[in-house]
Amino acid sequence: MNERKALEEEAESIIKSAQQGKEEAWRELVGRYTKVIWKATESFRFPIQEREDIAQDVFTKLLLHIKEYDPSRSAFTTYLTVITKRVCIDKLRAFKKSPELALPPEILEILPRQQPEDGYTEEEKIELFNRLLDTASTAQEKLVIKMFYLEQLSYEEIADITKQNFDRIKNILHRFRLRLKKDLPEAV
Repeated sequence: MNERKALEEEAESIIKSAQQGKEEAWRELVGRYTKVIWKATESFRFPIQEREDIAQDVFTKLLLHIKEYDPSRSAFTTYLTVITKRVCIDKLRAFKKSPELALPPEILEILPRQQPEDGYTEEEKIELFNRLLDTASTAQEKLVIKMFYLEQLSYEEIADITKQNFDRIKNILHRFRLRLKKDLPEAV
């Protein structure tokens, strides 16, 4: 118990120094709390590169708002987790507004390539993808398609999250690919 109390007091001292603008304390915070941020992003299932960007965004927000932290209101890890989750939600909202940011290259390859004669723009490719996504017969199917293409989860991860068997996930994605090829005959 004394060891835990000593660690908490040491953390409070580092946070106070960071609030005063001391660079060494800031480096210590980054080193000490990166794992907390990383753990908080796990439930959002972002790819690793996105999670690294999110961690940078969180530390940027923390740098701007560190003086607002009040240890009497919450533990620092709780404060940091809340900031992280807000950054993750903002990132998801940005993907909704600009879905081309979320589409991985392999889905853009399936969609028609922009050629001078066909006139497809990236926005039109996204629109075509979304239109085909709307043809999914159930909300569960849409979820599976989005998890695979937009969140880049594996069949196993999707089956685990949705509590459906592996073959069902495989079947949903296979039918979607067939619709892509049928509705977009010029697709690669």
